[in-house]
Amino acid sequence: MRKEEKQDLLNKLVDCRAIAWDNCHKIYVLMDITSENKMREYGYTSLILMSDLTPKIAYDIVVNWYEKSCALKFVESITMDMDYCSIVPQR
Repeated sequence: MRKEEKQDLLNKLVDCRAIAWDNCHKIYVLMDITSENKMREYGYTSLILMSDLTPKIAYDIVVNWYEKSCALKFVESITMDMDYCSIVPQR
């Protein structure tokens, strides 16, 4: 993860509702309840609400997930319109 991507991630975490990981390579910063509910529908079990975290702790968790992910890894934010925005692209 590049330095500017780390800063972008931290900035998104300040305003997000939750973080989610598929336990393989898809990491999402969920910006609202609609995107949170959609990830629950998809069966994401690694889903943590920001009400339980500080942005720094959430950042550490996302970085840990990223390091554990397979080579297809990426981090994206999702809005209620299910618009996906890349934070850390797949390489």
